Amino acid sequence: MKFDVVSDLHIENWQDYPYDWLEKKINDNVIIAGDIADDIDLTIEELKKACFVYTNVLYVDGNHESTDHYDNLEYANERINNEMIGFSNFYNLSNREFFTDDGTTVIIGRCGWWDFKMCEPFISCDECIHNFDISWCTQNLTKEQVVHNIIEKAHKDYEYLRDKVDKYMKQYYDICIVTHTVPIKELMSDNYPLDRRYAGHYGNSRIEEIVMNDNVKCCVFGHNHDAKQLTKKLNKMFINNARGRKNDFNRINYKPLEIEL
Repeated sequence: MKFDVVSDLHIENWQDYPYDWLEKKINDNVIIAGDIADDIDLTIEELKKACFVYTNVLYVDGNHESTDHYDNLEYANERINNEMIGFSNFYNLSNREFFTDDGTTVIIGRCGWWDFKMCEPFISCDECIHNFDISWCTQNLTKEQVVHNIIEKAHKDYEYLRDKVDKYMKQYYDICIVTHTVPIKELMSDNYPLDRRYAGHYGNSRIEEIVMNDNVKCCVFGHNHDAKQLTKKLNKMFINNARGRKNDFNRINYKPLEIEL
């Protein structure tokens, strides 16, 4: 089965060059690896547009869908599930896996979040938390509250993916994991470890142990705006096709990356 892959559309940042789902479409199916928008209503609007264009829309939330909800990191997915209930072709991978037409591959996913340990031992968890800036947070939360909620959600996402991989490994499926955050340390931004402000929140260090499972054949992710595209490591394919913000890499002519599973 062929899929278009997109992530980190950051719709608010591209009003002069909006993403047109119909115009950009290559295949009948799309994987969206998070960070459609900071605004949850705008995110849902874009997901509905995608569902009118594609036969199947597979999605995981990014951290930016929760921009206004760091007091409850379950809120974004709960809201999206409620709003998208009428779209049978929508697969929120956080609670609904997808099977390819030939029945050999299952696609599972979660955002992944951050446990602030991805850079250890080079940069400690304590330093990563110390450097974590929450000035963007729109809620009246302390850093301790925000960090606690993120780490707790990272653990839940790890457990969910671990249990799904265990289940489908025993059923002899090939597995594709979709996360928003970076699944292994080697795929972090080329700026790491030069910019220690951001080093702690690239990904969830425990997801790497899941990725190492022999049945996991590929990982689709976003978050890293470097967009490393197709990368072969550990006998697995890692796929990142992030658009990023307008001032990152100025991807005016951004388009989906085509993959086959």
